[in-house]
Amino acid sequence: MAKNINYFWYIFTPLALLWFCASFYVVCYFGASTRGLAPVAVVGLYFSSKRTTALESQNKIDSNRLLAETFAKSIELLGNEKEVVRQGAIYALGKLAGGNSEELTVIVNTLCAFIRHEQSFPDDKNDLKQRKFNKLSIDIEAAIKTIVKLSHNFESNAGQDGMKYDLSNIYLPHADFSHAQLFGFNMSDVHFQECIFENVDFSNSNLIGSTFAKSSFKNANFNELSEIMKVDFSTTEGLGQEVISIAQGDGETKLPEGITKPEMWNISDNNAP
Repeated sequence: MAKNINYFWYIFTPLALLWFCASFYVVCYFGASTRGLAPVAVVGLYFSSKRTTALESQNKIDSNRLLAETFAKSIELLGNEKEVVRQGAIYALGKLAGGNSEELTVIVNTLCAFIRHEQSFPDDKNDLKQRKFNKLSIDIEAAIKTIVKLSHNFESNAGQDGMKYDLSNIYLPHADFSHAQLFGFNMSDVHFQECIFENVDFSNSNLIGSTFAKSSFKNANFNELSEIMKVDFSTTEGLGQEVISIAQGDGETKLPEGITKPEMWNISDNNAP
């Protein structure tokens, strides 16, 4: 019996307070003659609250459906034969990822896959040494710009448990990655030609076997998990001695003039099985 009484007060007290507040508001605003409207006001507030909750739920459902439809349509347009259409699809994907952290990884990996498909190596890799590189197509340029922009939302620990984003086994001429936070990127076996990596953070990323021909690394940053074994930096500009010494390199890593190879890299090679 006592428990039932407690439940009664738990339910009655907030309803009574709500009734009192509604009555007070109605009387003060409309006059004493409207006191009888208080019950109507309470009921109205209750149903208004329920309606608001239902509308919010429906809006969320509609928003998720629109997100899915826009994503599916943008993916479809990535296969369009016109560069400008593909460019628009890429910027649409970037906009989706910018407003939805849950879709960020999926969309960035989608853009990486698109770049890998479009910029795959020719049958003869040696052909790259004689090739005259043109500027990137507008869709690839848009994909890189979008990745750079979205990279500022990446978690700094990305890549500590394995690479998160794959940009490997491609060639990229004249790409601008300035100010990107390339945490957890697999950029191994890539031929970069005259690219810009100024103020780029390569923490936790893998650059093994890549060539950076005539590329700029002014204020670029590595950390102890950055892997730069067998990398050709010989024609780069702006690479810092202290920054290089932090990363994991080896005796086969080629550095530009004026940069000394850390002794630890050679020791590591000697200890290798």
